[in-house]
This record gives sequence, C-alpha cells and structure tokens, in this order.
Amino acid sequence: MHNKLTTLLKIRGVKLTLEILFIAVLFFAIKAYMQRNLIDGPAPLVEGDLLSGQSISLHSFKGQPVLLHFWATWCPVCKLEQGSIEAISKDHNVITIAMNSGNKLEVQAFLEENQLSFPVIVDENGRIAERFGVSGVPTSFIIDNSGNIAFTEVGYTSSWGLRLRLWVAEK
Repeated sequence: MHNKLTTLLKIRGVKLTLEILFIAVLFFAIKAYMQRNLIDGPAPLVEGDLLSGQSISLHSFKGQPVLLHFWATWCPVCKLEQGSIEAISKDHNVITIAMNSGNKLEVQAFLEENQLSFPVIVDENGRIAERFGVSGVPTSFIIDNSGNIAFTEVGYTSSWGLRLRLWVAEK
C-alpha cells in the first residue's frame, strides 16, 4: 500500500511539473509572438501636444530614462495598470500614448472620470504606435539615457517591474 501511494505521488508530481513547464513555455511563446514587431535600438522621434496643450518631445529627455507607455481607453488590462502608471509619472519621466481611443475630448473625459493626470498624447489613428511596431496594448518602452530602447514589455507589467527597468536604464 505504501509503495502504491509513493508511486502515485511521484506520478502526480511529474505530471504537475510537466504541466507547469508547458504553461511557462506557452506563456513565453505568446509573449515573444506579441513582441515580434516591436522595434529596438534608437527610439524614433515622438513629439506632439499633450492634452494639457503643452508640447512634448521624447528627445527632450535625452540623458534621462523615460517610460513610453501605449494604452487605450477600451483596454481592460490597461485599466489595471493605470494606478501604476499614474504613480510612476509622479517620480519619473513618463509619456503615454492613447492609441485608437478617440479624439482629445474623449480621452480627456476618460482621464477625468478615472482621476488620472499622467501626460498623454492622443494617437487617434495609430501612427505613432505604427512607428514602434505596437499592435497591442498595453505596451511599454523604457528609453535609456542615450535615447535607446532598453526594455519593451507587452501586457500587464507591475509598478515595481517598470520602476526596476527605469532604474537600470538610468545606470
């Protein structure tokens, strides 16, 4: 009886290990697929008017790391990240791009409704997103001190994960 139980537990352990391994491989395969078109190297020029009316340019932050975050008002995962992006924008350089989320008035109404104040450029037709190879949101780019893309992330990323990447990009 003891040997049967030991054998059964070993089989379940092996099965559980294989299932976890399969899920991990699947997760990383999906992640690689989602990031396949994202650019790397020097960050393209991003400039525009924020909802506040202030002009902004990614290259004006040269010498400092920047979080460039693509999101959408209709994206449920983006909504989960909003608090993190808001908090990070208080401590770090952040530019967010509202991709395919309507016009400036619609995006402004969304921000007010959700009590968000991070800097936003409205990319109504997705042209900025296209230059970065973004096809899904949320997508984050960490731009390092030299203006190069240091990290990319598609999907949910924790506040600590983004802060750690910004810290590394600063070094």
